[in-house]
This record gives sequence, structure tokens and C-alpha cells, in this order.
Amino acid sequence: MEELGKVHMPAENTHFFESKVKDTLSKAEGVGVGSSTSSNLKFKNAGEYFDHINKIGRREDITIEEKFEMIHEAYAALEVKGDVTVVSDLKFLKDNGFVEGRMNIDWPDKMGFAEESIQSVSRSNPLPENWDRVGGKGGENFTTLPDNGVPYTYDERAIPYLENPSARHVGTFDNESYFEAIDAIKKGSLEELNKIALENGKKSISNVEFLDFQARYSAFQENTKRLIGDIDATYGLKGVAAPWRKSSTGEVLMEGGAEQIVTPLNAKMLERIGIIPEY
Repeated sequence: MEELGKVHMPAENTHFFESKVKDTLSKAEGVGVGSSTSSNLKFKNAGEYFDHINKIGRREDITIEEKFEMIHEAYAALEVKGDVTVVSDLKFLKDNGFVEGRMNIDWPDKMGFAEESIQSVSRSNPLPENWDRVGGKGGENFTTLPDNGVPYTYDERAIPYLENPSARHVGTFDNESYFEAIDAIKKGSLEELNKIALENGKKSISNVEFLDFQARYSAFQENTKRLIGDIDATYGLKGVAAPWRKSSTGEVLMEGGAEQIVTPLNAKMLERIGIIPEY
């Protein structure tokens, strides 16, 4: 979830007018302000939910606080949440709140790493055997699974979402396949990548898919150089999650401390090659 512009309506002598406007909008759009209409909301799938909140995000007649409340009501009305996540508190947004219909999340610098902890992933410093992840397959961030089997908390991971157990996934990394696959993508060899995929029981990767893999890999390298600086990110990065600080005030909002990994390919691509199990 990433959502949405801050608009304030005049407050003086407008309470009666605002009540009438909100009531009219509720009936016309099926979107109410506040909890009085939340019992009428029901979303059977994520598509319906996202259509609904995108409309909320683009409304210019309500405040950022009202948008946020309505999005939370919609999330509560989503019957099967799956990997859908929603920011838990307004404090995790930038001061302008919403931009172009999307929450403007105040993400930490340095890809969320504590700068002094950042290390290059390499064959001599490989990925952990076990990983733990919150969210869908479009992201590249993983945490390790502690030896005691107790997963890191959202506060330790520094992820600003409402708790959603169904969005948590665990699995293993196949390090041998991982390094060979990155080498194949880096050198532009679809043949070598397909050999890895087939050995892992996956179907052949198409030319179109391979172009996506290469684009993702190149974008990661460029972003790493821009956000982190001069570091070898050939195989990704590992380190410790930094505390989440409000950029405008420096206030610590989440403690961080979890061991985390960022890979050049997202979870869907790693799954496609057979580096991680399907989830």
C-alpha cells in the first residue's frame, strides 16, 4: 500500500454544510467518512479493495486524517487480506501525507540499513539458509529467521504496517543456484539461466522474461549506487535494519535491529528460477 495530498476545508461556520456534503458523497460513492458507514463495507478480493481506496486517495473534499481513517475501515472490510498491507499510523507518512492518490511513506535512507552494518553478499558471505518475509512477491527485502525460531517483530524489521499474519512467509535460499543465476543474468546468458531453472524443476524462461530479469538487476545496481554509494552489490546486500526516524523531526518511530537482506531480484523472480520455494 502506497497512497495519497492534504486538503483542508474551511472550518468556520461550515459544520452543517460539511455534514450534508459528506452524507451526499456517502450515498453517491458508497464511501463514508468516519465509522458510521464502515459496517456497509465488504470486499471479497484485493482488487475491489484497491479500487475503493484509490478513489478515496484522489478525493479533494476530505482531510488526510479522514482519508487515512477510511482506508483503515476498508482494510478491516477486506475479507481475505492475503499479502495486502496497510500503514498503521499517520506518523509514518511524510508531512504532505498523500501524493497523487497514494500514501507518501517516509521511508528511511540507505534502503533501510544501518549504514555501518552494510555488507556485500558474496560466495564467502552468502545468503542465510532460512529467510522470513512480510508481503507479496514484488519486493526484494528479506529478514533472517533467528536460530530460536522466533521471528523478528515489525518494530525490529522497521516495517510500518498493521500486523497481518497471512502476509508473513518463510523459506530457504538455494545459495548455489543463487550465485550461478546472478552470474548468468549479469553476463546476459539465458542459456545458463535456463539450465539452472530446469535443474530446479522449473520451466524454461522466455526471452521476454529474461529481459525483465536483466532490467530488474540493472535497476538494482543503479539504485544501490545512488542510495548507498560505492559498494559491491553484485549479489545483493545484507546488514541490520536501521531505526525508523521521522525525517522532519528525527524522532525514532521504530527501533529496527533485525538482520535483513536485499537481493537484486524480487521474490517472484527468485521463485521462478527455483532459488526460493513457492509461496
